[in-house]
Amino acid sequence: MSVEDVQECLDLIEESQASVQTDKDAKPKKQDSTSVIFDIIKSMCKYNENCQADYELVEKRVLARGFTQDQFETTLKSYESNNVLMHLNNRIMIVSG
Repeated sequence: MSVEDVQECLDLIEESQASVQTDKDAKPKKQDSTSVIFDIIKSMCKYNENCQADYELVEKRVLARGFTQDQFETTLKSYESNNVLMHLNNRIMIVSG
């Protein structure tokens, strides 16, 4: 079992827990693609040393969730310009929060 397998398992557990609602009438909140993609990045980074993840693994996960390459790149640029994350040497690192 690889680190990536463990990360994916933890992400699936986290997502399944988030999908369970205690109030049947509550409507799930909708997020824009940038926020959802950043949540994916953040969840992959939080299980690694120095809060970082391999760029290619993150990219594969984002694309597998149905987002486009353009949406992924736009998200990276947006959060980099706000000094929230960095993309350097094939790594993505959360620098704040």
